Amino acid sequence: MTNPAAIRVMIELTLATTSPTTSDDFHQHVEAFTDELMDLEESDATLSDTSVAGDARTKVVTVDLCVMTEDHLEALIKASTATRTALHALGDGTSGWPTGDEIAHALSQANVQTEAMATAPC
Repeated sequence: MTNPAAIRVMIELTLATTSPTTSDDFHQHVEAFTDELMDLEESDATLSDTSVAGDARTKVVTVDLCVMTEDHLEALIKASTATRTALHALGDGTSGWPTGDEIAHALSQANVQTEAMATAPC
């Protein structure tokens, strides 16, 4: 039996807050966000190897996860959806977040290059 293909996706986003937060508050929020992503990973066999990093100074959060698929567009949409779902579970809004169709259109207009790897990247 061969392993299914996996594509690693990294999403970097800036958390906007409506009130000032301390560094500790930011890191607690990122920890809760990570917990939500891990819950999604446990319930979805196509997600794995999730990790999250946060920078309290810049409010930047980086999500790194694997999506079990051979389709790069599907991987991006799945990773984006999981990230957005985790944010919503925390009560965070995501106005302006791109839809799957918008992601597909942006990729069709971009010079995106991919490379097959001998072993699964995840």
